[in-house]
Amino acid sequence: MISIVFGAFVLTSCIRITFKTKNVMLTSQNHVWQTESDLKDRPMIDMFPNFLETEEKLRQDAVLPVFANTTDGVGSMGHTDPTMSKFFIKDGKPILFGEFFSVIVEAHDANGRHRVQGGDFWYPVVSNENRFATAGKVIDFKNGTYEIVFFAGWNGEMTVNIKLVHTSEAVRFILHEIWHKGGRTVWEGLFKVGKKVETSLCRLETSGIWRNQCEYPNPQALGGSLVLLCDRPSTLPCSAFYALHTSKGSTANATKIYSPLRETHDDFFTSKNNFARLTNGPIQLKSETNKSFDTIDSVIKSLKLQRCRPDVPEPLSDGFWENKIWHSFSCNTKQWTLDEIKVCVKGRKLLFIGDSTSRQWYHKLLAYLGFSLPKDMKQTAMNLQSDIVNVTFMFHSYIVSTRLELDNLANFEVDQLNSLPTDTCDYIITISPFAHYEHWTKEAYITRLENIRTGIIKFRKRCPAAIFAIKGSHARRIRAEKKKEINGYFTSDLLLYQFRRLLRETFSGMNVHFLDIWDMNLSYYTPNEMHMPFDVILQELFMYFSYVCLQ
Repeated sequence: MISIVFGAFVLTSCIRITFKTKNVMLTSQNHVWQTESDLKDRPMIDMFPNFLETEEKLRQDAVLPVFANTTDGVGSMGHTDPTMSKFFIKDGKPILFGEFFSVIVEAHDANGRHRVQGGDFWYPVVSNENRFATAGKVIDFKNGTYEIVFFAGWNGEMTVNIKLVHTSEAVRFILHEIWHKGGRTVWEGLFKVGKKVETSLCRLETSGIWRNQCEYPNPQALGGSLVLLCDRPSTLPCSAFYALHTSKGSTANATKIYSPLRETHDDFFTSKNNFARLTNGPIQLKSETNKSFDTIDSVIKSLKLQRCRPDVPEPLSDGFWENKIWHSFSCNTKQWTLDEIKVCVKGRKLLFIGDSTSRQWYHKLLAYLGFSLPKDMKQTAMNLQSDIVNVTFMFHSYIVSTRLELDNLANFEVDQLNSLPTDTCDYIITISPFAHYEHWTKEAYITRLENIRTGIIKFRKRCPAAIFAIKGSHARRIRAEKKKEINGYFTSDLLLYQFRRLLRETFSGMNVHFLDIWDMNLSYYTPNEMHMPFDVILQELFMYFSYVCLQ
């Protein structure tokens, strides 16, 4: 029996998984989740359940199903079908307000046969209109059964929304074939001498052989194995290169290359199994009154959350939305007042390096502090310096955009760090490399992250007191009902989810804050998109300040 301390009660792991095979019934060990605890003399770091430790324990307790055939050796096994798959509350136990509860998902194929392997990709959320929402943590038993752990932060009715985003077959295709294939992003390079302009196609190359290409390496930011290559223009020299962007021509070239592969695997992107909601189960749930808690405030006050710091373990639940407020379980975050933020940023230099989601941070912070927003909201570089705040936003290089990328060509994170003056080192630097990298190969993206890591280490030698934070990725896609397919061409939220893992792993152990915003965004009341509503952005900023200001 495993006891996990949470708030003012003990959470004791409970799992019962039963698999029916021919003349065989297998049942795992049985545990009970109880609700009493004594937190005296407990270290703060252990006050909240750790997801990885809980996942490992539950997997150890589970019993794998026996593969059985009931048709004299002839059978069929299809991919997971959301119309045939089932879900139910584990052990049928009542859901108590302020406690964890689990939903068991049994994956079945179109013939109703229980799947015997895992690997499906899910989006699980429970909510109550615009008053409460939380995302569940998925524990994959690798046998067609999944346990999804939720936190009941709402007293009353809740709606279950469990979506099958990708089947395991689609997951393998994306991770093992698509992610490793180059050429999914092709830019149009512009070359100019005087008034004469010529164009050619450009791409990133991580390996291979090429001939007669214009080469534009950046060893500090890209390493020695990753280089931007452009076809030689008709008459102008390679040195005339001055800008690049995505265009209809460059996009058409990538489409042409990958169309055969897309057609072969079209069902992964257009079938009913993408972003499909499970309906064979209790859609409406109700949490019952808990004698230990009567309000959300009493639940929050009971939590013994650790302070926000680098390398915070992933909790069993990242938190929940109460109206427009995100209550984080990662660490002891707070809702920041205007005066508190002013105290935090006074005398500091805030730098946001990333994409348009980081630019949202810049805009929201300015608005929250009472400053006017710039007329051009799509600028790639902005700075505000006043007696209240000194904040800068910079877009990273090689963006996927139809806008011309001019001065940004050598504006990678490492380049920006190297250019910062170090006469004073009151920097709070946030880096967010995710939104424009779905078309990069896995190897290229890892190279980018490793070079950012090296850049941070080098900068700290000049500025040891500088504070660094890495903003994680978030989901951005829904099923486009008109086209009956996932929006995006050979891209996937699955890659963004992998970015979340790689960002956490790459920057661990080096005193860098990781801001995990995945579940916060996934569980918000509106559909996922790249640019989430400013209510979400404000809560992301409050999480950011909770990490970098409460040192």
